[in-house]
Amino acid sequence: MAEDELFGAAFDDDIFEAEKVRNPIAPLQVQKASYTAKHEDHGWFHNEDSIAHLMTTRHGPNQIKLTIEHDYLYKRYARALNTSLEYIAAVEDDSIDCKVVNPREIIETAALSAMKLDDIETAMQCADKINSRELGSLQTRGVVYMHGGRYRDAISCFIQYNNMRALDYKPWRHMATTFLKSYNDKPSEDNKLRLHLADASIKRSLTILSAGAWPNVDFARARYQREYDDIKELEIRIRELGGSASVFFAAMPVTGESVPSCLQLFQWDDIVWIDAECRRVAGNKDIEDEHTKSVREL
Repeated sequence: MAEDELFGAAFDDDIFEAEKVRNPIAPLQVQKASYTAKHEDHGWFHNEDSIAHLMTTRHGPNQIKLTIEHDYLYKRYARALNTSLEYIAAVEDDSIDCKVVNPREIIETAALSAMKLDDIETAMQCADKINSRELGSLQTRGVVYMHGGRYRDAISCFIQYNNMRALDYKPWRHMATTFLKSYNDKPSEDNKLRLHLADASIKRSLTILSAGAWPNVDFARARYQREYDDIKELEIRIRELGGSASVFFAAMPVTGESVPSCLQLFQWDDIVWIDAECRRVAGNKDIEDEHTKSVREL
């Protein structure tokens, strides 16, 4: 008795001999000739369909995002702003079946586009919608609020940024600019303490910049010098108006819990934090004695 019959199985050996038939494959050269990648067409993502419709499609939201970024890159700020606002409106419209929940990047682009167009009111409305605590978001909100005259909110954003990245000179430069702008709005002897705060902030920015470990390559040193020159120019403007960090430090211990009228525009806790941070870093010595160096002197 055959072994196959013993186990009650009847195998057809032909199935192991069947030849597989494969679909013919076109030569590689022919394949390449018939394929055109979308990314080779500049601006392929621009579309005439309505934003509301595209937001309901699978790839529509990303396509609109690329369109906005493309317009912003090529300085078509009005188009970038209008498209961004339509995108945001579609996300906020409950009647549109949109999968996007938090259009943070689009809101930030809208705010920056509005800033470029000097539409500060729209920029601030967009900034108010940003609820992210990411560093880029905090910086965007702070800069928008600063230019919109909301100095209290601007300083709070920059301090939140600083709490997450202490050794970054940029928020201190922005704080210095904010205090300077608040002083220039109402330049008077009574508001001089804002100017002294600006000097303390810009001095801290210079100290962090100079103490940083910058790569010893040409483009990095060029960037360092460019940043240094910009910050130094701001410091000179503040000093020419009479700003002095020493006066601010001398006034703070005497002030105590009594908030000076010129600083009531800001959150007192933020002012106390700036004072404490500058003193901590300076080792309780007069900040005027701290000499920062240009990269040319290093």
